[in-house]
Amino acid sequence: MFYEIVTSTPVPLFIQYKSEIIPPGSETGLGTSQTSAITNVNDLKNSGVAYKLKLPDEYKVTTKKICWLKKNNNYYVVKTTKNVQDLFPEKADAIKDYVKANKIDLKNADDVIKLIQFCN
Repeated sequence: MFYEIVTSTPVPLFIQYKSEIIPPGSETGLGTSQTSAITNVNDLKNSGVAYKLKLPDEYKVTTKKICWLKKNNNYYVVKTTKNVQDLFPEKADAIKDYVKANKIDLKNADDVIKLIQFCN
């Protein structure tokens, strides 16, 4: 998991990259069952040597992007237009219009970047 600074604006936008390892399913009487758990491994080091970990081919790794705004030394997750409007109350109506006119999808990081650049 790491964060990338994607805007150098007064209220900067960060994107957090979070990965999940999904093990292969196992055969059951009713088909395939899959149980997943999240395990975070920052690094594997021994005596100052870093090791590259290789997963078996049947495992899947998914990456999720989470957008964060930093305002007044606090971090706020960007999930809804309302979240953004709350951080930029003076532009709340303009934000609503911008999102509608530009068909901004807050699940798309490129759209979030455009919106935050507009807000700043």
